[in-house]
Amino acid sequence: MNKILVVAQREFMAMVATRAFLATLLIMPVLMFGGLFLMPALNKISGGKERTIRVVDGTRKIGSQLVAIAEERNRSLSQKDANESAQSGRMSMDPSGAPDIYKLELQEADKLDDETRVAWSDEIRNGSLYAFVEIPESLFDSNGTQSARFVSQDAALSDARQWMQAVVDSMVRTERVKALGLDAEQFQAVNRAVAFSPTAPYEKILATDGSDGGVQTKEKGFDLATIFAPFGMMMLMF
Repeated sequence: MNKILVVAQREFMAMVATRAFLATLLIMPVLMFGGLFLMPALNKISGGKERTIRVVDGTRKIGSQLVAIAEERNRSLSQKDANESAQSGRMSMDPSGAPDIYKLELQEADKLDDETRVAWSDEIRNGSLYAFVEIPESLFDSNGTQSARFVSQDAALSDARQWMQAVVDSMVRTERVKALGLDAEQFQAVNRAVAFSPTAPYEKILATDGSDGGVQTKEKGFDLATIFAPFGMMMLMF
């Protein structure tokens, strides 16, 4: 047994004394946790840009509302920036960290042909256009096409796509409810999502002079220790 421990100790010391092991030991935490701070920093630096988005509305109902909502959003962001600058006592022209401004251009066409799609895609690639959106005519039809098309270089991760999807989804749901002759408020109440609240285990409270006892618990919110504990244990094991 002593020989096994001696060999194990020698092998362990020979491994941890290498430069490769020490370098990896230092680099791994940087790679693992550095991304948590790098991504928000990059988003802050790249934010505050004006994004030109062309909208082709096949329904002839969504486009104008979408443009109006985008303009109201832009005014709200501008007013918020002005208030923050006034409160800080200075006017800052640095847009870093500010949300992007969406400039929507509603097109006259109901749908696009392939030649126009390619031409607009070239504009996206050369940077003169951020994105274009195709809203199909059958979007309000429950049996028709259930998705619009958002075309951009970063379509999968685009904040503009997520914002536009949420706005259009709400408008389409409202129109479908009206078409079915239902009350919009009642439908929203029936369609309200079910939430599962994260809750800690219950504890029994001993009876005191001012209390009859009973049980207590609390909702568990975002817990950093719960998320980062596995990372810490992995690093310790490594």
